[in-house]
Amino acid sequence: TQQPTQSTDDGSQPAHVADDNLWGSLIPCSPILPQYKLYKSKPKYVIGRSSECDIAIASRFISSHHCSIEWDGDIGPKSSVTVTDHSRYGTFVNGNKIEKAAILRDGHEISFGTSKPRPKEGGIHDYRYIYRHLAYKPPSGGVHSVYDMQHELGKGSYATVVKALHKQEGRWYAIKIISTHKLRGNWTDDAALEGLPKTDGARRLLREITVLERLEHKNICQLKEVFVHSRNVYLVLELVPGGDLVRYLMQLEKRGRRMKEQEARHITYQICDALAYVHRHGIAHRDLKPENVLLTNDNPPVVKVADFGLAKVIDTLTMLHTICGTPIYLAPEVVLRGSDGYSQIVDSWSVGMITLIMLTMDMQPVLGVNPKADLKTQVENRRVNWELLRRNRVSEQGEDFIRSLLQDDPAKRMTLEDACTHPWLAS
Repeated sequence: TQQPTQSTDDGSQPAHVADDNLWGSLIPCSPILPQYKLYKSKPKYVIGRSSECDIAIASRFISSHHCSIEWDGDIGPKSSVTVTDHSRYGTFVNGNKIEKAAILRDGHEISFGTSKPRPKEGGIHDYRYIYRHLAYKPPSGGVHSVYDMQHELGKGSYATVVKALHKQEGRWYAIKIISTHKLRGNWTDDAALEGLPKTDGARRLLREITVLERLEHKNICQLKEVFVHSRNVYLVLELVPGGDLVRYLMQLEKRGRRMKEQEARHITYQICDALAYVHRHGIAHRDLKPENVLLTNDNPPVVKVADFGLAKVIDTLTMLHTICGTPIYLAPEVVLRGSDGYSQIVDSWSVGMITLIMLTMDMQPVLGVNPKADLKTQVENRRVNWELLRRNRVSEQGEDFIRSLLQDDPAKRMTLEDACTHPWLAS
């Protein structure tokens, strides 16, 4: 079953430092618009197109004096903020057009002119903001005190991924939520609320996650932190603007383009470099596939490999078995030898298949696979369609690189440390 990765929804990452002089802030949903700080010395802000406004937004979608946002001056838990509309085009709170005035609460989305996203031109006209109320800070405790959960990004058999805003940093993250009713072992409410699972297995799990948190590499989608609650485990991950490799290939195909060998080399090197790094730390990915290869919107794109080590974590955490993915990315020994196959060299097979797909633009570059057969039979009968390389005029070095990774015998398969210095990537 395909697990959720991150969506293509962009999120801005404005710098934000906790400031006792602020009663609030407006954090843009667009990655290129500025954040607005609302100071206690000025309880009322007027927003509009006019240069006379406190917050001037030069856009034809915004009225001259569009709306005002006013804090009541209270720094306690009853502190309130009111937004008043003065516009022709409308002011919206959580997607609903306000009649004249409305209460603006922490975490609400406020938008000017329209509530619909405007992603064109990089989001320059996307006037949606998340309001952060800073006049009153509630007591800390748990994931919800640190992050404001927004909309769902994806859902799989073991987890749901949501977009979330760090309340103090003002940065967006992706949070993977795993329900504890699927967990192995005895997770009591008291123990879970303290972040201390009762069983040795669960404690070992958190130690494994702690190792993943220490991984830092430019091509890794970083695991920031973990929260353990009575009903859910929350894995806080870096949010990567852009999409995954599958989407990238589909967009190329839609434009009638193929991936050039130089571009495939650029992406492959970043994947190999990231995997070689985690292998040096004794960690294998075990579930690498194009859906886990995220690409930024940069040109050329920066690779961010997602879900590092989470296949092992999830297998430990849940009653699900990790051998449930697309069979072409699974090394033969994973299926045919069972648990003995889970060494780092299994990732080499996955990289070989991903590289083959990029160079041939064929998502099924194998022969002899009956999708109705069981997984073991599919892996036993599959054969790499090497003719695809010749048909797509892949260089000799490129073919040698892929053949070195797609060796059935793990003892003969190239490591990803060696892959980084292979002539194809070095050329």
